[in-house]
Amino acid sequence: PIFADASQIERVLLNLFVNARDAMPEGGALTVSTQAVFPEGHPGEFACLSVSDTGCGIDEEARSHLFEPFFTTKPIGQGTGLGLSVVYGIVQQHGGWVEFSTEKDEGSEFRVYLPAYVDQPV
Repeated sequence: PIFADASQIERVLLNLFVNARDAMPEGGALTVSTQAVFPEGHPGEFACLSVSDTGCGIDEEARSHLFEPFFTTKPIGQGTGLGLSVVYGIVQQHGGWVEFSTEKDEGSEFRVYLPAYVDQPV
């Protein structure tokens, strides 16, 4: 479990799902998974929410700009470019971070790490 604003986490998922859909215009596979992890360099337990697709992947030039506001790889008029910057902001507000891996023409995976909720006795 995590301690988070459910509507904000829904927004994170929706943005990742829309990007995955757009990366697979001919169809493909979208996979969502969760797991408890203890990431190296971060104290405590985290929940890792993973969204992966079998789409076109992200080219090297775009990778360094992914979380910038208004950055988009879509043609003019077909997207605001706010999706991943919103994801990044929401996740940071919840004390987490986002990692991704991608291969051109083989898909992408976005991993959202959020602090696990540990019920502490008072």
